[in-house]
Amino acid sequence: MKKTILFTLIVVLAACAASANPKPPEHPAELDVKVDGKATPGGTVALQLSLAPKPGIKINKYPKIKFTIPAQDGVPFEAVAQLGNDEPPNPDAMDENYFKKISPLGLEVSLDPEVAPGQHEMTAKIKYFYCVVESGFCAPKKETVRFPLTVE
Repeated sequence: MKKTILFTLIVVLAACAASANPKPPEHPAELDVKVDGKATPGGTVALQLSLAPKPGIKINKYPKIKFTIPAQDGVPFEAVAQLGNDEPPNPDAMDENYFKKISPLGLEVSLDPEVAPGQHEMTAKIKYFYCVVESGFCAPKKETVRFPLTVE
């Protein structure tokens, strides 16, 4: 009888702890990188990052969203674009810190003059801060997105 009561108590406490500390979502937003226009050796190419929060998620304006194309094969220099606020929100107006709608974030990337024509897999890094509406859990998120780039 004591073992049953102890086991029941452990299960209840574990359930309470799990509900008090919900696991954060692995991917709080859908990310997509699109290439605008033609990519040519030595030229620049325009990229567009779309960031759409999943239901129940809010994306913060502060700290800023950071969209980075690191130096990699075909891209000799890192390129960075940011979107959001430089200053933290007023504590009395925290709801103003969330994007109502996030427009695609554009970034121009210079290509290496020696990059070979053909299909290349590129890497983008995205860093943003999000909050879960239901629990109030907030955290930074870093994600890596791979996307195709065709050099003509």
